[in-house]
Amino acid sequence: MIDWTRNALRQPASRREFHKSLELISREVPTIRPLGFGECRWLGVVSESFLITEAIPDTLSLADFVANHLPRMEHDEQSLVRAQLAEALAV
Repeated sequence: MIDWTRNALRQPASRREFHKSLELISREVPTIRPLGFGECRWLGVVSESFLITEAIPDTLSLADFVANHLPRMEHDEQSLVRAQLAEALAV
Protein backbone atom coordinates (compact mmCIF):
# COMPACT_ATOMS: atom_id res chain seq x y z
CA MET A 1 0.00 0.00 0.00
CA ILE A 2 2.88 2.38 0.79
CA ASP A 3 4.48 1.81 -2.64
CA TRP A 4 1.13 2.28 -4.38
CA THR A 5 0.56 5.59 -2.58
CA ARG A 6 4.09 6.80 -3.31
CA ASN A 7 3.68 5.89 -6.98
CA ALA A 8 0.36 7.74 -7.12
CA LEU A 9 2.02 10.93 -5.85
CA ARG A 10 5.16 11.13 -8.00
CA GLN A 11 6.45 10.36 -11.47
CA PRO A 12 7.77 6.84 -12.06
CA ALA A 13 11.53 6.36 -11.69
CA SER A 14 11.99 5.46 -15.35
CA ARG A 15 10.37 8.70 -16.50
CA ARG A 16 12.49 10.76 -14.07
CA GLU A 17 15.70 9.00 -15.20
CA PHE A 18 14.76 9.45 -18.87
CA HIS A 19 14.38 13.21 -18.44
CA LYS A 20 17.47 13.51 -16.21
CA SER A 21 19.53 11.72 -18.86
CA LEU A 22 18.27 14.04 -21.59
CA GLU A 23 19.16 17.05 -19.42
CA LEU A 24 22.68 15.69 -18.85
CA ILE A 25 23.12 15.14 -22.59
CA SER A 26 21.99 18.71 -23.30
CA ARG A 27 24.71 19.89 -20.88
CA GLU A 28 27.25 17.64 -22.65
CA VAL A 29 27.80 15.46 -19.58
CA PRO A 30 28.76 11.88 -20.55
CA THR A 31 25.88 9.59 -19.61
CA ILE A 32 23.65 6.82 -20.88
CA ARG A 33 21.63 7.56 -24.01
CA PRO A 34 17.96 7.01 -23.19
CA LEU A 35 15.76 5.64 -25.96
CA GLY A 36 12.45 5.46 -24.11
CA PHE A 37 10.60 4.31 -21.05
CA GLY A 38 7.54 2.23 -20.31
CA GLU A 39 4.99 2.00 -17.56
CA CYS A 40 2.57 -0.66 -16.37
CA ARG A 41 -0.49 0.72 -14.60
CA TRP A 42 -2.83 -0.79 -12.03
CA LEU A 43 -5.97 1.14 -11.07
CA GLY A 44 -4.55 4.15 -12.90
CA VAL A 45 -1.32 4.19 -10.90
CA VAL A 46 2.07 3.11 -12.25
CA SER A 47 2.92 -0.22 -10.66
CA GLU A 48 6.08 -0.91 -12.68
CA SER A 49 8.29 1.11 -14.98
CA PHE A 50 11.38 0.53 -17.09
CA LEU A 51 13.99 2.60 -18.89
CA ILE A 52 15.35 1.61 -22.29
CA THR A 53 18.87 2.81 -23.10
CA GLU A 54 21.31 2.42 -25.93
CA ALA A 55 23.81 -0.35 -25.29
CA ILE A 56 27.30 0.64 -24.20
CA PRO A 57 29.82 -1.61 -26.00
CA ASP A 58 32.26 -3.72 -24.02
CA THR A 59 30.57 -3.12 -20.66
CA LEU A 60 28.58 -5.12 -18.14
CA SER A 61 26.24 -4.09 -15.38
CA LEU A 62 27.42 -3.69 -11.81
CA ALA A 63 24.99 -6.44 -10.79
CA ASP A 64 26.50 -8.83 -13.35
CA PHE A 65 30.04 -7.92 -12.32
CA VAL A 66 29.34 -8.50 -8.61
CA ALA A 67 27.38 -11.72 -9.19
CA ASN A 68 29.56 -13.37 -11.83
CA HIS A 69 33.01 -11.81 -12.09
CA LEU A 70 33.92 -10.69 -8.58
CA PRO A 71 33.52 -14.20 -7.08
CA ARG A 72 36.11 -15.58 -9.54
CA MET A 73 38.81 -13.21 -8.29
CA GLU A 74 41.37 -14.13 -5.65
CA HIS A 75 40.40 -13.12 -2.11
CA ASP A 76 42.89 -10.22 -1.86
CA GLU A 77 41.85 -8.86 -5.25
CA GLN A 78 38.16 -9.16 -4.29
CA SER A 79 38.79 -7.12 -1.14
CA LEU A 80 40.59 -4.42 -3.10
CA VAL A 81 37.90 -4.25 -5.80
CA ARG A 82 35.09 -4.14 -3.20
CA ALA A 83 36.81 -1.21 -1.46
CA GLN A 84 37.29 0.59 -4.80
CA LEU A 85 33.62 0.03 -5.69
CA ALA A 86 32.46 1.33 -2.30
CA GLU A 87 34.59 4.45 -2.67
CA ALA A 88 33.50 5.09 -6.26
CA LEU A 89 29.81 4.65 -5.38
CA ALA A 90 30.19 6.97 -2.37
CA VAL A 91 31.71 9.66 -4.58
